[in-house]
Amino acid sequence: DRRAAGERYAERLRSLREEMNLLEDIDLKVFLAEALMLQLCTPNEWHFYHGEGVTRAPLPMPQTVESTQLLREVLEVTNQTHPYAQHLLIHSTEMSNIQAETALSSAEHLLANTAKLQDQHLQHMTSHTYLRTGRYHQALLSNVVAVRSDDAYLQHHWMPYGPGHNSVFLVCCALWGGEKAEA
Repeated sequence: DRRAAGERYAERLRSLREEMNLLEDIDLKVFLAEALMLQLCTPNEWHFYHGEGVTRAPLPMPQTVESTQLLREVLEVTNQTHPYAQHLLIHSTEMSNIQAETALSSAEHLLANTAKLQDQHLQHMTSHTYLRTGRYHQALLSNVVAVRSDDAYLQHHWMPYGPGHNSVFLVCCALWGGEKAEA
């Protein structure tokens, strides 16, 4: 089962970090954060937070708290330059408006560092934080960059990661931000 595999993976990473005296290794911290997050995933959903109804903020699951802390430690040590930590932090915070606000710096750095690359998914991911925090124009711009990268892939007859998702997000962000011409 997926959860049990995630638990074994996380435990093995914990053991490796301790056995090899690599507690501060940034990549192992990111892999451990990912392993913790995978424990909360089903094939079609993430369960990083537990809903408390419509009037209360969702509560993070214990694995979400630990993984988010590990990712923040990595980003602090690397001066916000670890792209996978940035990516996972966006995922670990996107279902909470309060936590999404704390990921804005990661989103800004991730987009700045990938804007000239053909990395559609990372370019697009920043829009999850921007959308959740009401920054619709920035979310739109993230998806414009991602859709352009999708187009570059398609011109070479390659299949990009998630072109439909990027396009739909672009339209939604434009409409929510009142930029109908962009939609």
